[in-house]
Amino acid sequence: MDCGSEEGVSSESVYKRIHELAKGNDGKIITFGCQASKCSHEEVKFAEECGGQVLFLKKDIRSSKDTATMELIKGIELRTLAGIRLHKMLSELEKTSAILMVSWDVSSLGVEYCPGVASPAMTGGFTLEEATELSLVIGVHNSVRIIEFLEMNPAIECFLTFSTVLKLFYHILISQSLVKQK
Repeated sequence: MDCGSEEGVSSESVYKRIHELAKGNDGKIITFGCQASKCSHEEVKFAEECGGQVLFLKKDIRSSKDTATMELIKGIELRTLAGIRLHKMLSELEKTSAILMVSWDVSSLGVEYCPGVASPAMTGGFTLEEATELSLVIGVHNSVRIIEFLEMNPAIECFLTFSTVLKLFYHILISQSLVKQK
């Protein structure tokens, strides 16, 4: 149900309700890799008022003034700014949270990797290299206990999108197994 209007459910009402629930339960929602064309100023302001944070892909993650330097975490090399920044963010969150959940909207990947979504990233989505590295980072953080992949739409396209998501999930499992072996 839409919490904000009588017209029915919308993504904005769900977004609003999730942030309200997180705030009321001492939770925190961080949107990592948001594309400016898919997030309104009002959504960012509301997230911040609820104690959340919105990190934009271009402005906050791929900032032109930064350069990626190889970083080694638990035996895995990180070579992209996205991977390095997600690792640092999860490391900080682990200091205050025992359990983390990752909800991955696959429309954040470039359309060439995930065309089977309702609202594909036509320009500037995560590259396959970045997405693979994000998967590896998620897997090495033991506090990430729940992960979901969202926005796949088999009515639009299913083979490439689902293959990409399976590869990402595979890399999460591989990095978990590497950490457990050490």
